[in-house]
Amino acid sequence: MRNTWVVYAKTFSAAGLTGDAVCSASEWDAMEAENPGRHTLVRSGLGSEVEAERYARQRLEAATALAPAAKTLPGYRGKW
Repeated sequence: MRNTWVVYAKTFSAAGLTGDAVCSASEWDAMEAENPGRHTLVRSGLGSEVEAERYARQRLEAATALAPAAKTLPGYRGKW
C-alpha cells in the first residue's frame, strides 16, 4: 500500500501561533494518538510529499496575499 501525505496546521505555542507542516499519514496518526487535538489536519490523502509541500506553500501564499490588504481596511490599527 502506498503511503499518503497530509498537511496540518502546527501549533507552536500556547498563544496559538500556527504554521502549515507536512508529514506522512502514519506520522500524523502517531502524533494525533500522542497529543489528540494539538494540531489541526488541513488536508489528507495527498499522493506524495512533493504534492503536500506544494499544497502547503499555496496556502501560505494565499494567506500572505490577503494579509497586506487587511492593513488598508478602515479602522485597522496594527492589531485585530
